[in-house]
Amino acid sequence: MLPIANYPSVVKDFLPHVEESFSKPQKKQFSRYLTGLIVCDNKTVTAINNSFVGHNDQSALNNWLTDSGWSEEKIDKARKELAKEELNAKNVKHGVLIIDDTLNHKTGKHMEGVNIHFDHAKGKHTLGHQLVTSHLSAGKFSIPLGFELYRRNEDQADFKSKNELAKTLIAKAVADGFCFDRVVMDAWYFNFENTSYIEGLSKDWVAGCKINRLIQTGEGYVSLESYLKTVPATDFKMVSVKTTK
Repeated sequence: MLPIANYPSVVKDFLPHVEESFSKPQKKQFSRYLTGLIVCDNKTVTAINNSFVGHNDQSALNNWLTDSGWSEEKIDKARKELAKEELNAKNVKHGVLIIDDTLNHKTGKHMEGVNIHFDHAKGKHTLGHQLVTSHLSAGKFSIPLGFELYRRNEDQADFKSKNELAKTLIAKAVADGFCFDRVVMDAWYFNFENTSYIEGLSKDWVAGCKINRLIQTGEGYVSLESYLKTVPATDFKMVSVKTTK
């Protein structure tokens, strides 16, 4: 990789929105770190720092990340305000909020918040950070809104389940003023606790559902699999979906 001599335009365009959040040296480290996350293959502090022409010792970037008195909340607010400006400029009034979780694999057993989680992609338990995430899809815009770290220790006083974290993220999206009509989620989050909360916000929802889920019909409770066998093919409509391919 060639040494970095300048910041990409996306970083330069964002800097005016965070002028009041950083001192001049802090803004320099912020710009370098953000650029490194975008363009560097190796995203460690040392690798990002060494990628720049005329770089200082990596301790300056490391200290900015760990010890500087800047506010993550202010930066995140500026990011969201910029996103809303773009949505308003394009007159985007309707969106879909996506709730999901992801596993960030780790090797260090003593990292804060790390734990053993089941990796559905690999079909086994693995060490990592489990994040519950919220993402807004609106028109041509695809915007990551937030995340909450899921901690498995149910004995701690401030423990929150993944369902509680999901509701926290939905509430934040509403409080931040993002326009969305419905929430979509996979089968893990399909429960009365979440659907009733979403309906209480006057939002629609779409959720994945396990085939063995029992549903109530006029003839009592039956599995979804059994119920689907009674639905005629004429009740379904083919839908074409455009993809990048």
